[in-house]
Amino acid sequence: MVRTFYRLLLVHSGDLNSGVWGPYVDRSDNDWSIAQDFISNPQPSNTQPRGIFVQGNGFAESESGSDPSSGGHDTFILNVFNTDIRNGNYVTYSTNHTPYVDLTPLAPISTTQVYGVSNSCLSTDDVLTETQPGARVTSRYPNVGGNGPYAAGIRDSTATKITVLDAFDPGTLGIAGAQNGPGSVGRMDYMLRALANCFGGLCPTWTPQPVAVGDSPIAGSGAKYVNFMGLRSANPMRSGQAIIEFGLAKTEPVEVKIYDVSGRLMRTLVNHRVYPAGQSYRLVWDGTNDAGQSVARGVYFYQLRTPTFASQRKLAVLKD
Repeated sequence: MVRTFYRLLLVHSGDLNSGVWGPYVDRSDNDWSIAQDFISNPQPSNTQPRGIFVQGNGFAESESGSDPSSGGHDTFILNVFNTDIRNGNYVTYSTNHTPYVDLTPLAPISTTQVYGVSNSCLSTDDVLTETQPGARVTSRYPNVGGNGPYAAGIRDSTATKITVLDAFDPGTLGIAGAQNGPGSVGRMDYMLRALANCFGGLCPTWTPQPVAVGDSPIAGSGAKYVNFMGLRSANPMRSGQAIIEFGLAKTEPVEVKIYDVSGRLMRTLVNHRVYPAGQSYRLVWDGTNDAGQSVARGVYFYQLRTPTFASQRKLAVLKD
């Protein structure tokens, strides 16, 4: 059934080092047999390969071990992913105790963007072997400690399969640099690249051209990927200045203007100035019109326009 309906299997295993895939006697199906069948036996009408994408620290370590209740999984990682476990704990194997380390992706995932993963004493990121014929390293941990290089991800491709095994916890993935730490922008950016660049060929009609990568509304670090405008000062404005913050998903010329309730233009803060994308900007309005006179008390609208984006918000002015 899996072969009939699916082209790609995506598995997040977290840090379940006690075992993820069966067979386990009286406890699970033969998951490894299903996976091997999925990527080894294409349907007669389907000449495209299938894909398996697994992410998780401890997955390779657990599944390469011999579990008496399952009959042992020693060869399954090798058969499906064309790699094996080299060491089950990067932090101790490399003696690199930096809490957060850079994760360097290689082609086809990326040759420009560097990510990072947690490397605390509680992390058990696996290190994979990279000597199998046809296996391709897709990411590496930092090469320190004398035992490197250290493979964090392996890709394998044949006529019937495309597989990627990532040996780190995707929950701690973030943008590069030990100063940044985990963040959902890094996770989403990595997943987008990995799915498009490694598995995009599974569906010839799929040509991924994303216009934005979202983010957790709590973290807020995804603002660099979206258009936005908002007030960063008190509303109503009883004294002082109004602070208007905005950001763009693409570099464009910007207009920011203040209007009264009748639609009359009161003040132009920005007029066709080009702002680069991926940053936030702040403008200040002191409550005066273009002639330098204080506006009357009342409701006003601050409006941002670009060739592809427009936003308008209310601001009450109660200054004397």
